[in-house]
Amino acid sequence: MKNEQPKNAGQPKTVSVAAGNYTSTDNGMPSSEEMEQAVVLAILTQSTAICEVGNRLRPEMFTNPAYCLVYRAMLALYQHEADIDMLSVEREMRRIDPEHATQLNGLAFIADGMLKVRNARFIKTYAAWVIRCWVLRQAIAGMTARMVEAREPGVDVMAWLNASRKDLEKLEAVVKFTEASGIDALCQLAETLDLFDFVSNVYTAEEYGRYLIQKSGKFAYDQKLWGFYDYQGFGEDRVWQEDGHFTECGYVAYHGAEPLEELIPSAPTKEQGMQMGGFS
Repeated sequence: MKNEQPKNAGQPKTVSVAAGNYTSTDNGMPSSEEMEQAVVLAILTQSTAICEVGNRLRPEMFTNPAYCLVYRAMLALYQHEADIDMLSVEREMRRIDPEHATQLNGLAFIADGMLKVRNARFIKTYAAWVIRCWVLRQAIAGMTARMVEAREPGVDVMAWLNASRKDLEKLEAVVKFTEASGIDALCQLAETLDLFDFVSNVYTAEEYGRYLIQKSGKFAYDQKLWGFYDYQGFGEDRVWQEDGHFTECGYVAYHGAEPLEELIPSAPTKEQGMQMGGFS
């Protein structure tokens, strides 16, 4: 008798999304297929909804190749200011990946889910979950890579520990700077850590001015003129320009284009949690 593979082999284990948990694949990595489906269905329901997520949600953040292809097609149409409808999406899918699009029979594979998402009201929440799972997968992969690196023969353990410590120190400083709380905010900050400047062990405007002039490499420092530098005034001016803040970890400034209050996602409301669970 032929051994048959279980129908659900390799598929995400179902966990209550509304309860704040994640689904996971057989390899234990966080999965967001339910939310990925919700994103593409929401855009098919209301094409303009992609304007709310297109600048943050990237195709590589998807775990399901089929939903990834659909979103790639939608994103391409959006970037070319073309209409996003089912025919246009299917045509773009075939242009991007003809073989995969043929296997999927266009959007036929998603037809059964069309009634699950009836509007795009919570598309930002759906997208936030996809991004959150991607960040967690990146963090797990990064930790795994660090552990593999640490086991390499002849590794400089102190340098390895120092690099890890600096990453954590910056993340801690940014969390204090933003006063963020919750897994949503932490994941978002970890993903966008490069948008923040951090100088450890700098706690006053004078210390920041001294750091910039003497150590940052941004200015030509002449030691013979050390008595003529106004570190306090220069530091105060830069802190004001950068809208920076001093934390117990050091100096932090945000230089992203998106307003900081929009960068950090808020926790889903009870109503949103119910909506996410049933897609109704």
